[in-house]
Amino acid sequence: MPLFSSNSLVHTLISESKWTDLSAHLTKHPHSASSKDSSTNLPLHLAIKLNAPEQVISHLLNIYPASLKIKTSDGLTAIHHACMYNTDVNIIKSIFTAAPPDMELAKQIVEAKGTCEGWGAMHFAASFHQDPAIVAMLVERFADVVTIKDKAGHLPIHYCPQGDDSDKSKKQQQVKMAIFQAFPVVEYLDSPLVSALIAAFSLELSRGTGLKDKSLLTAWCAIVSYRGDGEEGSEDRFLPQIDELLERFPESLHILTKTKDATGRSPLESAAPKIFKLMTRHMLFCGRYVLGTVVHRGVNNVLVEAKDLQGSGDYKAIFSAFCDMHTEEERVRKEEEKKRAESGEEEEKELPPQSSPDSSPKLPKNKIYDALNLLGFGVSPTQFNTIFSKWDVNNDNEMDAGEFLELVKKDLDHNKPRNVVIKFMRDRSKFYNEITPRFECDLNSRYVMSLLKRFDETGSSDDDVR
Repeated sequence: MPLFSSNSLVHTLISESKWTDLSAHLTKHPHSASSKDSSTNLPLHLAIKLNAPEQVISHLLNIYPASLKIKTSDGLTAIHHACMYNTDVNIIKSIFTAAPPDMELAKQIVEAKGTCEGWGAMHFAASFHQDPAIVAMLVERFADVVTIKDKAGHLPIHYCPQGDDSDKSKKQQQVKMAIFQAFPVVEYLDSPLVSALIAAFSLELSRGTGLKDKSLLTAWCAIVSYRGDGEEGSEDRFLPQIDELLERFPESLHILTKTKDATGRSPLESAAPKIFKLMTRHMLFCGRYVLGTVVHRGVNNVLVEAKDLQGSGDYKAIFSAFCDMHTEEERVRKEEEKKRAESGEEEEKELPPQSSPDSSPKLPKNKIYDALNLLGFGVSPTQFNTIFSKWDVNNDNEMDAGEFLELVKKDLDHNKPRNVVIKFMRDRSKFYNEITPRFECDLNSRYVMSLLKRFDETGSSDDDVR
């Protein structure tokens, strides 16, 4: 049976994909290109739905050019079908080339009026995640197609799926980018659009290219300058999405706050009051610390409780540093034992088996205790023995990095951001009096607060502080 109900031979030939017979029939009976089936589909509509070869589409357009502007009972034109059925880019190009030069007439071909949901061609292209080149051609030929709203009041950009890391999703993101480049964001700002824009920003920032596209930077400035629509609480509408983006890309804070758009203003300068406050919080220590209660205020210093959102980086770095020190200590010890054995002072001892170069480095129990002390946890020996036994899954009195991180996160941080105290100091000499003993003396963190990081106006010895 034919795929589509039909009232003429030409529809039957198309539904059965008999392209050679179809070409011969059209040559002999060109008027059949204007016939409609029971669903008011022209041969051109059916041919597009079935991904007919490019020469078949061109033949139908040449015979009956008016078919491009004729709509089905659902209000769909050939371009609507092409954007819906994943049509080849070259075929789309042929259709656009055949579009009438009269721009008003051409607009009628792609606009939403008459379609069952009020969808324009771009709604279909966005929803069915077509080739980005198709979107680019639509924008180039009909610039304002991106601003057509359907009957629900939705723009094409609202139908772009959010996606993931798959190849299909990357294609979806490219479709969004093609739409954004011609989109007047400020006039159409709403939650679905902001969600789509945030996804596009994330894609660009994850590539390490920043927001080079000026349209994206303009869109970002429009979002952060949003001051609400008059409804109570509307000025907070986009705060969670902005907060999430700033937290995800702390290394791109300078781009998201300082880069100037076409008007010469930076996002920080454009930001609404609450968003400005959110941005400055993330900018403080590059978004690493969230300040809390002031616990002491003196003449020359202020002590503030804070949450460390990136403490796990310190845990990994400390473990790695202790591994390096332990490896060097073991190397020195073995050399000394070898020298003593060669001099006859003592017999050379058989060394315990060492981890292979490819295995994960491990630290003995006593070094784990020292690492925790340096991190400022200050656990008692009894408490440490209990915790260590729990996470030493191999019972070999050693731990690799994974076991160490699990111990710290779950038993000491309790799966929450690390609690720290930040001391802001005005006097430089007192600043160094505060930190020098902690570097030069072996202080026990059970009794003396450990120094985790230091920041000063001339720079810092900490590698990750800029």
